[in-house]
Formats: sequence, C-alpha cells, structure tokens
Amino acid sequence: MPTQADIIQALQFPGLYALGPVNTTSSPRRTVTYQFEVSQPGDLWYPYSGWTAFSQDEKSVVRFLLETVETFLNVDFVEVSGNRDPDLNLGKVTMFPGTAGLGGPQYSSSGTRITAFDGFAVFNNTIDLSSGRQNLILHEIGHAMGLDHTFEGARLDPAYDNLHYSLMSYDADPTPGIDATIRMMAYDMLALQDIWGAATYNDGATSYTGPRLGAGTVDVVWDSGGTDWMDASAWGRPVLLDLGEGMFSRWFGTEDMVVAFNTVIENARGSAFADTVIGNDYANRLCGGGGGDLVRGRKGADTVYGDAQNDEVRGGAGDDIVYGGDGNDTVKGTPGDDRVYGEAGDDLVRGGPGNDSLFGGAGSDDLRGWRGNDRLDGGPGNDRLRGGVGDDTFVFKPGYDADTITDLGKGNDRLIVSGFGNEAAVMALAVKSGSAVVIDFGGGDVLTIEGVTLATVETALDT
Repeated sequence: MPTQADIIQALQFPGLYALGPVNTTSSPRRTVTYQFEVSQPGDLWYPYSGWTAFSQDEKSVVRFLLETVETFLNVDFVEVSGNRDPDLNLGKVTMFPGTAGLGGPQYSSSGTRITAFDGFAVFNNTIDLSSGRQNLILHEIGHAMGLDHTFEGARLDPAYDNLHYSLMSYDADPTPGIDATIRMMAYDMLALQDIWGAATYNDGATSYTGPRLGAGTVDVVWDSGGTDWMDASAWGRPVLLDLGEGMFSRWFGTEDMVVAFNTVIENARGSAFADTVIGNDYANRLCGGGGGDLVRGRKGADTVYGDAQNDEVRGGAGDDIVYGGDGNDTVKGTPGDDRVYGEAGDDLVRGGPGNDSLFGGAGSDDLRGWRGNDRLDGGPGNDRLRGGVGDDTFVFKPGYDADTITDLGKGNDRLIVSGFGNEAAVMALAVKSGSAVVIDFGGGDVLTIEGVTLATVETALDT
C-alpha cells in the first residue's frame, strides 16, 4: 500500500502540493461559498458557452453530495446567489462530445501560504445530473477543491490507480461485487484533508454494523473520536473485519468497507459464522463471536477473544491478553509480554519472544512458551508443557490431572507445585521412570517431567 505521503503527493495538483494548507484540522470550519451559475462568471478564468440552469433535482443532488464532503472535511459549504466572487462556481455548459465535466482550482499565495482560493466545476449540459451521476459530480468537485487525476503528475502506484481507492481515477473498481463508486474514497479524503483539514464527525461511541450504502458500494469510515465498534454480531454471513487505516473489510463477501486514514476504530466483533477479525496499531478489543474464527491483533495492548468454536487467536505486537474461548483453539501471544488463555477445549497455547503467562484452562492442552521467561499453567486436563528458551516457571495444582513437562532445567526454571505439602512431601512421591521423573499425587493427579534427574526436579521445586 502506498504511504500517506505518496498518496497526498499523487492526488494533489503539484502547485497546491508545494504550498501550505488552505485550512487545518485545529482551525475553525472554513466557509466555502458555492453558486449555481447560469452565465459566464467574471471570476472564471476560462470562457465557456451554452450556460444552462441546473434543475431543482440536480441542485438537490449537488447539495447532498457537498454535505457528504462536509462530514470529513473541515469546511462548511454555503450556497449563495448573485455573488460576483463565490469560492466555487458550478455550471452546465457546452462541451466537446465525450467530455462529461471539468474542474479545477485557482489560488494566490505568498511564500507557502495560500492567500486566496477559487474553484470551479462545470458539466456537459446534455447530461442529466439528477440520477446516477454522483461519481461525476464528486470527481469534478474534487478537482475544484485541489485534487488532480491519479495518473497525472506524481501519479499513484498503478496497482492502486482505480476507483476502489480514489474517485480521481479513470479506471473502474476491479473488485468483484462493487458496482458503484458514489462517495469520495479513502485516498481522496486523505489528500483533501491535507488541504482543508479534517472534520469532527462521529466523535462519540459509534457502532458500524455493515456498509451504510448497502451492497455493491464501498463505505469509507471517517470517525474522529470516541470508543467505537465494528460489530457484525447481527450479520447473517461470515465477515472479514480489519480495523487498520486504509484496510478493507468484507461484509457482503467483497471489499466493501474501509477505515479512512487517521481514523481509529477501537473494537471489533465478528458474526456467528467463521470470521477473520484483525485489529490496528492501537489497544483493541477483538471478539470472534460464534464460528471458527481467525482473530489477531496488530500493534498495541490488545484483548483478544476467540469465543465459541475452534478458533485461531493471536495477540500481535504489544502486551496482549488473549482468550481462546470454547472449542479446540490455537492461541498465540506473539511479540510482547502476553497473558494467553486457552480456556475450554483441547488447545494449543503458544507464547512468543516476550515474557508470557500461558494458561491452558479446561481440556488437554499443549502449552509452548518459546522464548522469554514464561509461566506455564496447564489447568485441569492432561496437558503438555514446554517452556522453550528462557527461565520458565511451571505450575501444577490439585485437580490438574496428568500433565507432562518436556524441558524443565533448560534455563533457571522453577517448578511450583502447590496444595500437596512441602517440598519434602512432594519429593517423597517422585520416582525415576526411564529418562523421566514421575510424581503421582493420587486421585488422578500425576506430573511427568521428561529428560531430568531427581536432583534437577528438587533444585527447581518450589511449593
């Protein structure tokens, strides 16, 4: 994916890109006046003929689309009439056959500061703009507000030069199932916000429960604050939810929702089906829901739940808390100092390179610490514990059934056996059996420690 800097440079007119912003996010909303023209405006630098009035239906569509731009841009569009110098001139004129519209900006500057800004968008007067032309209207408004074509100037990476990413492209959205691009896309929002600042929008606790424009479209989620959810708990099919900036989610089986750049959605919850749920670089709460899910964090201190069925759950970078839930799960801490819980079922519970705490829970679990100084607690069930590299701690208690430790003593390891008396009482039950030491506490609680001597066990033992 292109960097934000590459996107901004590719989508802005070169002259504007070299200057400072017209407005900023921290500034008050800037008023941008616009006017439906019926004759050549005095401040429009290129002469057009055939000026034709917009119908009321066409005006309504334009007004609505400007309102959608206000949701992510720090501007207020104000309609005027009889104004000799509006900020945006909008018109319908005679154009060459095959030309649907034109638009662009004009501005004055002092150094890198923009001191005056005008824009225009004109459309072929043979086209009815009242229906099915939202893409065209927004494309020309994009030009009027400072956006260039994706294929001119600095140019966007060809893999991203299509309507899936920017309305300023001429190439159709290649994504199966996406039929219409009727809003500014994520790359357009980013480049425009760099010029005009970002709007405060949906800054409370907001839940996104599916594409707001319906199937066949791309919903770009701009959200400026609050603790938010991407929530598919009531959705009737499997989903892919990705909270990453510029990353796409799949609700109707295709890439139909994308999180805008500089938007943070904190939490995600999958459906009752087999989903993929992916976090972002912030502290997320990620829930798989019903179904055999893949749930994983990215950076940040995440809390990750597999929930029901047989899931694969990964914490990602950061100090995470990871729960497998019901089912036979694969639960991984990955980088960071993680707490990883297998919970119910026969689970594979893995740490990462950090100092992790692994808990098997009920069921016959396989706990693997990997690197770092880890704590492994199998819980009830016949578990297998491997600490890996580092100084690890192995835990055994009454009701833990028959556990096996495979690598005690590879580091300065500890064996915590509680609830069975002092160290002498525990060692009195320990017997050498081949290459292993077996401690049978009775009642089905048996601890087997492979590849060690009695002396190694006694050294590590702590009650």
